[in-house]
Amino acid sequence: MLEKEEKDVIRTIKSHYRSGKADLGQDFFTPCLQYCHEYRRAVGYFSSSALLTWNDAIAHLILDNVTIKLIISPELSKEDQQILIRATDEQERKQLRQIFADHQFIN
Repeated sequence: MLEKEEKDVIRTIKSHYRSGKADLGQDFFTPCLQYCHEYRRAVGYFSSSALLTWNDAIAHLILDNVTIKLIISPELSKEDQQILIRATDEQERKQLRQIFADHQFIN
């Protein structure tokens, strides 16, 4: 069952957005990703720099071990290939969860 805060956030999400006219990170990705348990997305083009729009929700994604499934073009830069390999490595994920958990207690 959704909490009142979650329902209020979901109600603010529009049915469509236009790149350049909306702040997709703040208006769409952050509210959606803060409350998700799994995120699935299919895109023709992918760049890891797009993940910067998820900035405000990153702690939730890591600490709550949210499953992220991407269907993307096989045409990836070498840098993006390495980032995705690291992101799927369980040891790397454990280290990131610990860093975020430690940071949560410090602030």
